[in-house]
Parts: sequence; C-alpha cells; structure tokens
Amino acid sequence: MSNNNLIKTSMKENNQTTNLLPPLPTVEELEEKETQNRLEYSRAEYDAYAAKYGIEKGNSSNETFEEQTAVLKEARITTKSHLKVPSIFLSIGGISFIESGDIFAIKGKPKTGKTTVCKVISTATLKGECCGIKAEKKNLIVAYIDTEQKAQDTQGILKYVQQIGGEGCNEYIDRNFFIFSLRKRDYTTLISDLLRIVIAFRPDIIIVDGIADFVRSFNDEEASRMVILQQLRIVEDYNCAIINLIHENKATEDHNPKGHLGQLLSQKDSIMMETKKDGGVIKVSCTASRHAPIPNLYLTYDEQGMIRDASATYNAAKHEKKQSLKNEYKKIAQDIISEAGGQIKRAELSKKMEAKTGKSRPYMSDLITQMLGKDLFLVNDMVQNTPSEQ
Repeated sequence: MSNNNLIKTSMKENNQTTNLLPPLPTVEELEEKETQNRLEYSRAEYDAYAAKYGIEKGNSSNETFEEQTAVLKEARITTKSHLKVPSIFLSIGGISFIESGDIFAIKGKPKTGKTTVCKVISTATLKGECCGIKAEKKNLIVAYIDTEQKAQDTQGILKYVQQIGGEGCNEYIDRNFFIFSLRKRDYTTLISDLLRIVIAFRPDIIIVDGIADFVRSFNDEEASRMVILQQLRIVEDYNCAIINLIHENKATEDHNPKGHLGQLLSQKDSIMMETKKDGGVIKVSCTASRHAPIPNLYLTYDEQGMIRDASATYNAAKHEKKQSLKNEYKKIAQDIISEAGGQIKRAELSKKMEAKTGKSRPYMSDLITQMLGKDLFLVNDMVQNTPSEQ
C-alpha cells in the first residue's frame, strides 16, 4: 500500500473514532455542572455544620440531600436563565393589573364593596371589559370560591354575571366561570378544595372570598404562612393568579388587613387594593404594588341594581365639594381680616383659621398662599382683602 493510501486510511479511522466520542458540553451545560458540583461537594461540610447547630431539626419536608441539591440547582438564576414571561390577564388604564404566577389582595372594612369589585373582575374577565377593567386575553377561565355567604347569595354573583353577559351566554359562562359556595367547609379542608378546583378546572384567575376562613385564626402565624406558601406554589405551578379578599382591622383608623394572615399576605402579594364607601360610591384604590400602581376605580349601583363606572360623576362631585370648601375657607379668612381692622399678619391669620376650621396650621398656610393675589392680597407684609388700601 502506498504512503498516500496509508494516510487516507489513517484519517478515515481517526474520523470514525472521533465520531464515537460524546459531543463537547456547551457553556451552559458546563455552568450547570459547576453549580451541581459545588452543591454536591459541599456535603461533608454541610453535614458537620447542620449536626453541630441542629439546623435540620425544624425541617419538616424530609428532603434528602440529593433532593435539596436538585431544588437549589433549579432555583439558581443566572444571566442566561430563560424564565417564562407572565401572562397579563387583566389591566386598568393600560397598566397590568392581574398577572399569572402571583397572588393579589383586596382589603376593606365589612360591607365596603369587596364582593362588588369581584363581580366586576369576573364580568371583565368573561365579557372582555367592565367598569375600567379590561381582559387582555380571550376565553379566560375564572374560579370563584365563596366562604362567607349562603348559597343563594353566591348564586346571586353568578346571576349578576349572567345578566351582564346577556342572552345566549349561559353555555359560555358554565364553561368559563366556576363558582363554589363553601361556607360550610372547615379551614382544614379549604386549601385542599382550592387545589382540587385548580387541577380539575384549570382556571386562569381564582377569587378567594375570603382567605381568613382558610386558617383556624388569622393570628395563627404558622397556619397563615402555610396557606400563603401553598397559594404561591399553586400560582407558579399552574400559571394562574389568585385574588384574596380579607377584612381590615376593626378600628376606624386602622386600615391594615387582619392579623398575621393579613401581614403575611401584604408581604407576599403583588398588588394590595382597598375598598371604601363614599356615599353611594365604592372607591377602589391601590395601596401597594410591586410594579406600577394601578389607577383608582369608582363603582356604583344604578336604579336597576347594575354596577356602573362612577369615576366621572365622583370626580365632578369631589371637585364641586373641594370648590365649595375653598369658598367657605375664603369667607372665613376675609371675615377674620375684617374683624382685625382690614389687615392682619399672615402667621396670625393662619393661627386664627386653624382655630376656626380645625384644620392644621400648615394646611391653612398653604391655602392662604393659594389665595394670595386672587382672593387675598399681601401689602407691606400684611394680608388684606383688597389689593391696596381704599
């Protein structure tokens, strides 16, 4: 055999040998292996330290070292991590409101319209839009868990959504809106009920009215922590969102959600909303948000018992009330100046207005600043009712 043929035969054999070797790992695979190695090689040190300080005594998960290693490896986020983008289900004023993978909360004193907000959310989700809330996806599925009202009142929520939907919508509602009256269920079973509903019906949005019934006491920190943790697991694993309704503390000026449960919920939720009643209007405001705060909602019932967007009439009424109050304060200021002989020191005017109105002195001082040059006039460091002495 010639030298050329020997070279060709050798090259062919080498190529065949090379093709039998496994492909070289990618950079990402090497980084994953490095993470795995770090976690696995730390076992001896971990075992010694954990035994010395009793770290695993409070661990009720019974995870093996290998299982814990797998969890930590999956939980590490790097610059090359490819995470699923959350689905935006609902928006208000073009700002994301309800997204997948998170929990949300609506708080308020009893009978301030929390359930009304949930009717609007349910209607918007099924119909596409309602009172300023817009659905960003079609054919969304809602599950509604009512633990507070009797079955007939729970049915009233369904009937309201049915009425809004109009004729011919019953089949769609029954396919996309699953509502359950669970007032008779015990707190020990409700988290299991929630999980079974999620697995069976695959809702995008779950409304829990109200979460306090999921624990023996809203001040039971351990039970509260477990309920919130289970909800966080569910929304992430099933790509859905949970909206929790919770009462505020009883004291009039205390607007915190009740107990340890409310405290934990406010720490873990993405958005906290609050309902208040102002006359016949339900004001829904965003009190905390991890991202952009959502605009306020103003809701009311018309003479037919239908929920309406009250933002235009509410804002007009507030403007009218504000203007009326401003005119009242202007009259008080002018009377004080007249009683003082036509002129008064600005600080003294603030002090006298504070005494007459009950408002703070800084508030009165700001109000006087707004009126100067229009309703009141500063002449030689004295405030008077006319531009110059007459």
